Amino acid sequence: ELTPDELPHYAKKTQDLYFDYHFEDLSIDGIIPEVVEVSFGVERLMLAILEDAYHEEIVDSGLKKTKRTFLKLHPLLAPYFAAIIPLSPRLKEFAYQLYLNLLPRVQFNLTYEQASSIGKSYRRQDAIGTYYCLTVDFQSRQGQDITLRHRNTPHEQIRINITSLAEHLNQEYLNCQQEFFQ
Repeated sequence: ELTPDELPHYAKKTQDLYFDYHFEDLSIDGIIPEVVEVSFGVERLMLAILEDAYHEEIVDSGLKKTKRTFLKLHPLLAPYFAAIIPLSPRLKEFAYQLYLNLLPRVQFNLTYEQASSIGKSYRRQDAIGTYYCLTVDFQSRQGQDITLRHRNTPHEQIRINITSLAEHLNQEYLNCQQEFFQ
């Protein structure tokens, strides 16, 4: 901290902020910068949030290893809290009707994913930070339940009844809000 004599004329106090970047190599021509910028705008804040949320992991499906890229954003910062994804093109109409039914009943951003491949849909939603993927499969139409896939633990999927889906997700969203503002 600077003494009053060292402060600029416009400042009452100064503060240093350090951020641990995950980049492997911060050097520029062999020099590691110590000061990135003296100002602190929204761009720097967003860069720090996105850089901190960016994750990659290797997924071994048994047949091959692939890289999964996802944004582990806090749910309130993610563009969508949940995405409805039909497992098959034959389920698009049922999934879209579920989406239209849920829209007025939920308190968060919800999207409908129309891609033909479930894997590509999951990867696309992971890449933008969507917190939950709601997979509509053939059992959804018969048994009226849906698969709930969490972005941070994609291999731990649960089945939930469609009639209690809005209430369950609204409660999850409320829990995220309470945790965020504590």
